[in-house]
Amino acid sequence: MLSDEQGRELDARVAQVVFGYEVKLVTAEERAKPDGYDLQDVERRYPWRSTLPSGDVVGGWGHLLPYSTSIEAAWTIVERLREIGYRAQVTNNRDDVPWVVVFSHETRYVTDYGSGVADTVSLAICKAAIAALEAHRATE
Repeated sequence: MLSDEQGRELDARVAQVVFGYEVKLVTAEERAKPDGYDLQDVERRYPWRSTLPSGDVVGGWGHLLPYSTSIEAAWTIVERLREIGYRAQVTNNRDDVPWVVVFSHETRYVTDYGSGVADTVSLAICKAAIAALEAHRATE
């Protein structure tokens, strides 16, 4: 069972903030139009689309990794942040304490960091990554 925080909306937010994808969410009303969408063909068939850095467009929930519910998908976030200079700390010392994830990035003058606490490590990674990158953007 998913918590209120986990799910495809959070996965879409991670895709935007962490990986720089353009994500277009299409409402149920738009999907229900009898003549289809007034959007590109890929948006007619899928509830979201993502423009990759290469310029390629992909769409559909099936292409959006389940970052908030899968450790395999969440670990791609850790790898991405390490590529851009962040350090990761993942801890869970006892069974009754949630997962704690901290991403930190040291620059010449300041250390940006973001943390996330959750019952699952994948959700904690998502929360920490978004917090870290938003903190970094606020100092730019």
